[in-house]
Amino acid sequence: MLSQMLDVQLLVFALIACLTGVCAIATVVSHNIVRSATWLLFTLAGTSGIFFVLGADIVGAIQLLVYVGG
Repeated sequence: MLSQMLDVQLLVFALIACLTGVCAIATVVSHNIVRSATWLLFTLAGTSGIFFVLGADIVGAIQLLVYVGG
C-alpha cells in the first residue's frame, strides 16, 4: 500500500517537474514578451506545485502568494 502511494507521488512529481522544465524553456525561447511572461507564470506555478508534492506546504503557499500572485 505504501509502495503504491510512493509510486503515485513520484509520478506526479515527475510530471510536474517535466512540465515546469518545458515552461521554463518556453520562457527563455519566446520572442513575445507577453507570452514569455505567461510561460514564467506557469513555471512559477509549477515550482509551487513541486513544493506541495514534496510536503513543503508553507513554502508552496508563499511561492504562490509572492511570485505568482505578483
